[in-house]
Amino acid sequence: MQRALRFWQMFGEYNMSPTAPAFTSMIKCCGQSGHIRSAHRYYHQFMRSGLESQSQTHNIASKGAMFHALLKNNRTKAALAFKSEMERNGVRLTQNTYVPLIGYYLRESKAKPKKALRLLKECVCVNGSNALSEPLLNLKFVCLYKLLQMSETEQKRDKYFKLILDAPNERKQRFDGLREWMNH
Repeated sequence: MQRALRFWQMFGEYNMSPTAPAFTSMIKCCGQSGHIRSAHRYYHQFMRSGLESQSQTHNIASKGAMFHALLKNNRTKAALAFKSEMERNGVRLTQNTYVPLIGYYLRESKAKPKKALRLLKECVCVNGSNALSEPLLNLKFVCLYKLLQMSETEQKRDKYFKLILDAPNERKQRFDGLREWMNH
């Protein structure tokens, strides 16, 4: 964090304006070190700077960094509100935005695998069928495994177990590893 702050101070010392990647880096740095107010401050400076209109890529990166900062600091309601704001502003969320949120719903003390599975389906709808990358496929298995664990009736358990077994062989081999990962 100290290096990042020193880097930021250098902009002022050399009469330079911060770039969009510099704002994104500061948001990430503050979020990862737990300084959520500072992350908000850099995010709002970025939005006021006018840089967000220059590059859609940097706009998405800075918003994604802010979203991750909120999730990392257990500000889920704020993160969900921020996600809704991004969607209203026409920002198409990438799988990198969905993965930490889905993971949150699977790891919290009262896991919500149905909500996680719904978000997974939303991610595929937004990003197309090619969006089912390795992290998302793994999360899908974890969702199904959690649903299998939480099933109250034999019929529901059979349904989720069948979905797991219908997966390609390589996924079945990873199932034991995922079960171990979820038990930690």
